[in-house]
Amino acid sequence: MKKKFEKLIIAVSVICAVGMFFSSCNDYVADVNAELKGQIADLNADMSADLADLQTALENAINECKDNCAAKHIELEKADQENSDSIVALLQDVAALEARIEVLEASQKKVDSTLIVLDSITAAHHNTIDYIFRTYATIAYVDAAISKRDSIQHECDSLQNVEIAKVLQKANAAQAKADRDSMEIEKLIKRIEAIEKADSCTCTTIDTKSIWDKIKGNSDKIDNIQNKLDDLNNSIEGALETIKTHSDQIKSLQDADDLIKKDIENLQTAVEEIQDALADLEKRMSIVENRLDKRISSVVVNGAYSPVVGYFNLPTGMRSNILAAYYNVISSPANELKFPTVRTSNYVDPTAAFTDAEAAFLGFAETSYGAKNDILVGTEGYAGTLYLTINPNDVDTTGIKLALKNSLGEESALVLGPLVKSEKKLNFGYTRAANNGFYEVAATLDPANIEKAQIRVEVEDLKNVLSDFKSIGNGVNLSNAIGTLYNAVNDIADAYAVEATYVDSLGEHQVYSDYALAAVAVKPLSYNSLADLNVESFPGLGRVSNLVNKVFDKIGTINVPNEGLTTIINKLNAIELVGVIKDSVHFDVVIGTDTCEVSLPTTDILGDMDSKLNEIDAWLNDVNDLLANFNSKIELVEDTINSTLPKIENKLNEYLDKLNNKLCGFINSINDRLQPTMLVSTTDGFSLLSSFKGAPSMVNAASFTLVPTSYTGEILAPAMKKYVAVTAAFDKDGNSVESVARAANSGDLNTVLDGQTRAISFNGQSGYTYEITYSAVDFSGYISNTKYYVQVK
Repeated sequence: MKKKFEKLIIAVSVICAVGMFFSSCNDYVADVNAELKGQIADLNADMSADLADLQTALENAINECKDNCAAKHIELEKADQENSDSIVALLQDVAALEARIEVLEASQKKVDSTLIVLDSITAAHHNTIDYIFRTYATIAYVDAAISKRDSIQHECDSLQNVEIAKVLQKANAAQAKADRDSMEIEKLIKRIEAIEKADSCTCTTIDTKSIWDKIKGNSDKIDNIQNKLDDLNNSIEGALETIKTHSDQIKSLQDADDLIKKDIENLQTAVEEIQDALADLEKRMSIVENRLDKRISSVVVNGAYSPVVGYFNLPTGMRSNILAAYYNVISSPANELKFPTVRTSNYVDPTAAFTDAEAAFLGFAETSYGAKNDILVGTEGYAGTLYLTINPNDVDTTGIKLALKNSLGEESALVLGPLVKSEKKLNFGYTRAANNGFYEVAATLDPANIEKAQIRVEVEDLKNVLSDFKSIGNGVNLSNAIGTLYNAVNDIADAYAVEATYVDSLGEHQVYSDYALAAVAVKPLSYNSLADLNVESFPGLGRVSNLVNKVFDKIGTINVPNEGLTTIINKLNAIELVGVIKDSVHFDVVIGTDTCEVSLPTTDILGDMDSKLNEIDAWLNDVNDLLANFNSKIELVEDTINSTLPKIENKLNEYLDKLNNKLCGFINSINDRLQPTMLVSTTDGFSLLSSFKGAPSMVNAASFTLVPTSYTGEILAPAMKKYVAVTAAFDKDGNSVESVARAANSGDLNTVLDGQTRAISFNGQSGYTYEITYSAVDFSGYISNTKYYVQVK
């Protein structure tokens, strides 16, 4: 146990030394404090356990002492009772003894001398005997304490001053109990003395030697007990010193702990300040992170698709940046536009309208799309799709709002929808990656602001452009012609940029693309636009005929001018060449009104021209002779041409009549070219469906794709809504099979579709011929119906 206690002291000392060494180091204060607290907690636990064991041992010793004292008390009471009986017997014998007094008086003298010696001895050892009997009561307790001295010593090593005081208090209580027992023993001794005196009365001789031996033996025992008590006291004093030392060390540890606690408090204050600073920093960092997550550095317009101009992108850098939407005013005869419908008033060909029986079979609902003079626009996203790159490519696009605005901040009539990750690939110059910031946005025309999207073009400006280009062969300046064309198309539409608005922790921000977008609204033709066109003579052919007549008038006499030497010399003299052109000098060609003078000394070019001019004069004289001979021959040619002209003129007039008839026929039937038509797409390619029931289109597959479109590709007269349905099915014998027709009306069939729908899946059964009705309504409210027939092999 001492070794354990020494190890504990060493451990505590080491801990104190380590604690003092690191007390100045703020970085490890918390760790050292935790370790010291742990050691102190362990020490307190060990001491508490040791005190509990010691308390248990002391309680056991006290209980044992109580048991022994009780036994002694019983023995004393028994002896007292026996003595009382003896005294009673003695009193009974008093009478008898009185009779013998006289006999004894004779021997009194002898006895007196003996008693004197006995009294002196008794007086000398009275205190010693009294002490012996007093210590008898504590011998049992001392023996038990001695047997447990080692454990008591270990327990004492761990005791603190407060616990020792408790132990001493209990010891004092035991001492008090022993004192009380000693008093009882004293009483017993007195009774024994009385008995001995009484017995001595009958004895003639007292055995003093045996008394001295007993006294001596008891004295030795007392000395041994005293030595044991001294050893126990020394052990207790040593334990108290050790406890005092430990208390001092604990006090030092507590002082160090107080310092550490103070340092910890200071550190906690610093930590709280740091935590406040970190909280503020985290708040700022969250603001920065939010700004970084939301921040858009740039918006790049990569291209656009619209139902009006489609999409194109060339390696030359040209690409479609036009968003365009069709719109028009309902001008059809009916006061209300319903589609699909059985009412014939809005049909281009009323005889092709749906019948009541077909409507009942199909079960369609007549949906209203507005009244007469209302504006018709397409559904959401009908104005086209805009392709954008948002940088950085990992920006959080949640909540980003897009708008088209011009340089004055005015918003376009075309409203942009939300950003959608695009899986499409542009035609040229762009490829996709897993996360490249490539998005697509649907555009929709706002009917309330159509005037903002209307194209501004002056017809007279375009006429001026044509006039300039018609005269280009006569030396017109190209830059002037191009400038005229530019002025004609300049400012026909506002230039728009994409405004991306995002919100971060600091507020709302805007980022703009280049002003390189056009957002326009176009009024297309109607299915009925050219229905009333009836031309008997092609405009302009009359002027062509008059021109032919003028060209083929009588040519008359052909005159060849006589150019002589004098005229040429005059022309040569009129040439003014002044200035010098240096070698290796190149001039840019200037097109336009800019002029420059080029001068050159005539001496450098002409030299001696006299001999040359004489030679030219002789040559010209020869030419004049040849021309005179030619004039005589040309008169014969003139007569021949004049006689042939009527034949040529008649042939040209006949050709013009044929051309006029063909042109008028084409123009009078041109409205048919604006009507919808239906294509079929199979593995063999595209083909036009037959509109004749007796000669249906043959398809080798039960499943194929129907393509509802128009002869102009829906550019001139697009559909606002489409409706395709199977209205009948016929078997090989020509019998109508209603169940087969109903089964074919699945998917997008027998459903009102958006005008931009380009493909519809069809699933039929082999051996049947299907009647497919394609109905479309344009932006003016006119409806066109056509029936097509396809046979599935």
